[in-house]
Amino acid sequence: MSTAHKREKNPERVRKAILNNAAQLAIEHGVQAVTIQAVADAASVTKGGVMHHFPTKKALLDALFADLADHWEAELNRHITSRSGEVGTFTRAYVEVSIPDPTDASARTYSYLALAAIGSDETRYYLSERIHNLLERHSETDNFIELATIRFAAEGFWISQLTNMESRSHVEVKRHLLKLVDNFIQVRSTSK
Repeated sequence: MSTAHKREKNPERVRKAILNNAAQLAIEHGVQAVTIQAVADAASVTKGGVMHHFPTKKALLDALFADLADHWEAELNRHITSRSGEVGTFTRAYVEVSIPDPTDASARTYSYLALAAIGSDETRYYLSERIHNLLERHSETDNFIELATIRFAAEGFWISQLTNMESRSHVEVKRHLLKLVDNFIQVRSTSK
């Protein structure tokens, strides 16, 4: 009878470790650096262990960016829930989620990963399709050029914040953009 140490099997924990290490590689070295072997080395698992969960690099990247989109969408939905159906609800949530606290390590990780994702045509199309579907679901409340412009401003600030090109406080910018949403709602309600 063998007394060798057996590693506890926990496939979900291994899968999460693989995705976390793939994300770290993508953030630090770009999506092209995410190979099955590099992820296996970083996650301290065998190449076969990675391939058990993700048979190809494409499957690994698809899962990584699906996880990113799922996280972002869950955050949006968390903000939308309290005001569902009101004009500007989606845009308000978009501003809240798109301008995270720069000291929040988790938010920065997701932000850098999103930035890496938009550098690839395939992942950029995947993420834009997810956003398009969200916009479609909220078209009755948020399909106004004024609100789209506010969302574009939030995205621009997000990129400026990640690249250290803007020194304004995220709180100040977020507060201003949310005030613009409120102003639009007020003008719209008084013009009816």
